[in-house]
This record gives sequence, structure tokens and C-alpha cells, in this order.
Amino acid sequence: MQDIELTLAPDGPLIDGSEGRTLVLRLGDHYWTRPDYLEDIPIGRYTVTATLENAEGSRALRIRDWQAEGEFKPRHQFDFIPESGGSPGATASIVIGY
Repeated sequence: MQDIELTLAPDGPLIDGSEGRTLVLRLGDHYWTRPDYLEDIPIGRYTVTATLENAEGSRALRIRDWQAEGEFKPRHQFDFIPESGGSPGATASIVIGY
């Protein structure tokens, strides 16, 4: 996980109507403190890509929605879904593969 880089590119305005910015994340960054969890991402629609960055070079990884069956693709568009149970926040889920 230390060698994976996620790029989240906004696909439209954020939930508050403002223009989002592209986020490039690596494990240990402010938004990605745990291997299985991103937090405090501004809510909006994003297209996410993943790459493996190590001494051997850069390799594109494939992604799919955690909740859905289907094939892995070079990029995945996701929307945040409000959490159930009355707790504040929203979630989106992905799986990264080769």
C-alpha cells in the first residue's frame, strides 16, 4: 500500500457548489491515514485512478466499486452515499487490483 498513489479528479462541482481540486494521495497523507480508509475528502463526484509507484517505475492499476460486481477498469467514477443510521458523513468504496 505504501507504493500506491490515488488520484481523485473532481467531475463537476462539490456538494456546496464550489469547484473541487484534484487530490493526489499516498498512504500517510492527511486524507489517507489508514490503509483501508480515506477521510475528510470534500464531498462531490470524482473519477479515481490508481498507480503503483516504486523503484521499478510506474504501473497503472485497475479499480472497481467495492459494492458492485463487475470488472476492474483503469478509472472509476464514484459518488459519495450518505451514511445510514443518522450519523453524519458519506461514504464511497473502491477496490484496487492489477
